[in-house]
Amino acid sequence: MRAITVKINKEEMSKVDAFIKDINQDENMAAYAIDDITMSIVTTGDLSMAYVEALLELSFIEPVVQIIK
Repeated sequence: MRAITVKINKEEMSKVDAFIKDINQDENMAAYAIDDITMSIVTTGDLSMAYVEALLELSFIEPVVQIIK
């Protein structure tokens, strides 16, 4: 299991709901919003987390990722 917290710019907070919805479609990943600019994302392993991190880079400008586990 891998877990991260992600903070994004306030200008991009309108993208958070759609991003979370996309992540939650996969049974190996779960995401939820902590507040308007912060998300928590959990995956079953390294491959799923690599996919999430790639999506973050494509979806947001300079997301700040903090590894939880």
